[in-house]
Amino acid sequence: MDVILLVMLAVPFVLVWSIRLAKNGRYVLHRGVQSGLLAALLAAVVAFEADVRLSGGSAAFLTGSPYLGTALLRGILGVHIAVAVTTFLAWTVVVVNIWRRGFGATPQVVGPSHRRTGYLIFAGVTFTSVSGAVLYYMGFAA
Repeated sequence: MDVILLVMLAVPFVLVWSIRLAKNGRYVLHRGVQSGLLAALLAAVVAFEADVRLSGGSAAFLTGSPYLGTALLRGILGVHIAVAVTTFLAWTVVVVNIWRRGFGATPQVVGPSHRRTGYLIFAGVTFTSVSGAVLYYMGFAA
């Protein structure tokens, strides 16, 4: 759990670096960073979900938390999951579309919607990171 928290807090910073790569014309490296980060996050989420399930579910996982069973925890968790899933799906669509276009995908080929969608994905990842830290605190540190 601690490792996932650290990874999630680092992701927005890696995304800023990756966006700078694209702004500097390093599109192939930008694409590689985005693809690798998406794959790493998928692996982290699968590992996290497996850990939760093997521990007896989220209620057993959060035993000892004063927020267990509260509407506040359920609400934050619901919004966190909704934003995380939506962001992950949008990010996956963007990455798949770029891979389908090949190595010659430049801003002229990709179009302005790629940039707008990228910034929305960045906002979603940042929200997911922050809300994940709040959930971590509510579940394990409070």
